[in-house]
Amino acid sequence: MLRHLVELAASSTRADSAELVVLGDPEFRLHVGTGSIGGDQSWALSAQLAGAVGDVAGVDDRVQSLLVIPVTGPSAESGWLAVAHAEANQLSDDALDSLGRVATLIEERLDRTVERIRLDQLGSVLRANQQELKVARDQLAATNTDLEQFAYIAAHELVAPLRSVAIYAEVLERLVPDDNSDSADRARQCADAIRSGVTSMNQQVQYLLEFSRAQGDAVSTEPVDLTRVVNSALDTLAEPLEAAEAIVTVKDLPVVSGREVPLQSVFANLIKNAVNYRHPDRQLQLTISAEISADYCRITLADNGVGIDADDRTRVFQLFERASTTTPGTGIGLALSRRIIEAYGGEIGVDEGSPHGSVFWLDLPGVNAAA
Repeated sequence: MLRHLVELAASSTRADSAELVVLGDPEFRLHVGTGSIGGDQSWALSAQLAGAVGDVAGVDDRVQSLLVIPVTGPSAESGWLAVAHAEANQLSDDALDSLGRVATLIEERLDRTVERIRLDQLGSVLRANQQELKVARDQLAATNTDLEQFAYIAAHELVAPLRSVAIYAEVLERLVPDDNSDSADRARQCADAIRSGVTSMNQQVQYLLEFSRAQGDAVSTEPVDLTRVVNSALDTLAEPLEAAEAIVTVKDLPVVSGREVPLQSVFANLIKNAVNYRHPDRQLQLTISAEISADYCRITLADNGVGIDADDRTRVFQLFERASTTTPGTGIGLALSRRIIEAYGGEIGVDEGSPHGSVFWLDLPGVNAAA
C-alpha cells in the first residue's frame, strides 16, 4: 500500500520519480520512478521545502526539479516525501498541494501499519499468556484435587485411632476401683480428659472433612429460601442460644442461588460465632437482615458482641485462624464459610458494628442474576 501511495505522489505531480524516507530505527526508504533522487538518504538530512534543486546536499546531479515535504513517522521520527524531475521548472504549486495530500495519506497509512503490527504482537503475547494461564489453571486444579483427597484420606485415617483411644479410656475407667480414693479420682479425671480430647479431635476431623468437600458440594446451584435456611440453623443452635439468653431478630430474607445444606452450615457458623464472642456485660442481640440489588443480595448478621479488631478482619477467614485464643473454637468455621460463599460466586467479610460488635456480611447472587 505504501508503494502505491509513493507511486501516486509521482503520478499526481507528474514527476519522474518519488521517494519516501523515514529516518527511524531501522531507516526506511521506498523509491519509485525512472531516476534516482540521491545515492543515499543524505539528501533528507538537509532537505527543505523547495521548488528547485538549490543546494540540497546528496541529490543526484541529474535532478533539476525537486519538491520535498516533511512526513511524521509512526513514532514521531523525521521523514520526508520527495518527488524529482530531470528537467527544470517542472514541479508547480499544484504539484506541491498534491504532494501534501499524499503525504497525509502516507502518515495515516504508516500509523495504521504500525498499529496493526503492534496489535499482532499483542495478540501473540495474549495467546501465549492464555496458554500459560491454562497450564497454570490445570496445574492448580490438579493440586486442589490432590489436597482435597489428602485431607479426606487423612481425616478418615484419624477416625480409627480416635475410636481406639476412646475405647481404652472407657476400659481405663472401668478398671478404677469404685471408691472415693485420691488415686481413683485422678484416674477418672484422666479418663474424662482423654474423652474430652477425643471429642475435640473428632470434631476437628469432621470440620476438615467438611472443608475438603465444600468446593464440590457448592458447584451446582438452585433457588434457596434464606428464611428457611436461617431458621434451620437457629433450630440446630437452640440450646446455646437459650443458654446465652440471646435475642435473635430475623427480618425478611430473599431467595438466592446456592444449595440449602452448605448455606445452612455458613449461617450456623456465623450464629455460633456471635454466641462465642458475645460481650460478658451485654445480653446478646443478633439481627439478620438483607439488602437486595439488581444482581446481588447482601445478607448482614449484626451483633453487639466484643467485635473484631480491624487487623484481624481478613485473617479470621483463613484456615485455623481465630480472633481470640481464649474463646472456644476450631479456626475452621469461617474459612469453611468463605470457601462455600466464594464457590457460589459471592463474597464474605466483616465490618465494625455500631455502636459496638461486628457485622458479618454475605454477598450472594440472586436467582435472576444466576439465571
